[in-house]
Amino acid sequence: VRRGDVIQPGLTEAQLLADKRYTPLSWFVSAAKTIRREAGWRDLPIYVVSDGREHELAELLDIPNCRLMTVGTAIGDIILLARARLLFASPHSTFSMWGSYLGRIPALYYPGKMDQNVFPPGSGVFEGEWNLQQPLPQMETRSSSSNIGH
Repeated sequence: VRRGDVIQPGLTEAQLLADKRYTPLSWFVSAAKTIRREAGWRDLPIYVVSDGREHELAELLDIPNCRLMTVGTAIGDIILLARARLLFASPHSTFSMWGSYLGRIPALYYPGKMDQNVFPPGSGVFEGEWNLQQPLPQMETRSSSSNIGH
C-alpha cells in the first residue's frame, strides 16, 4: 500500500485517481474482504507492507488477521513480499514489482492503473487488473504457508 510519495496534501480524490501511482485504500480494503470470502484464502494472514502510517492504514488494519509488517530494511520488506501467495500491488511501484518478480507470485492491480508487466506472456504468473465486482481471476499460486501481501 504505497503512500509516502503519492499522497500529497491538498489533492482531491479525483486528482489522486488521475495519478497512475495512486490506488485508493478502499480498493485494498475491499480486495482483502472479497478474497476472505474464498475458501482457500479465508484463514491466511494478510500482511501490509507499506510506507504508510498506521493511522493512514487503519481501515485496512481493522480487518481480522491483518497487520502492518516490516523487517526494518527495504530489501527485507521486498523479500517479505516475495514470500506471499498473492500480492495486491500498487502500480508503478518497483517495490511491488520486485516482490512479485522474486517470488514469482500473482499480482492484482486496481483497474486502469497497470501499464507494464513484470513477466512475459506465457510465464504462468498472473498479473492483471481486478475489478472487485468480477470473480477472482484464475491463477496458480505456490502452495506454501505464505500469506497475502499488500
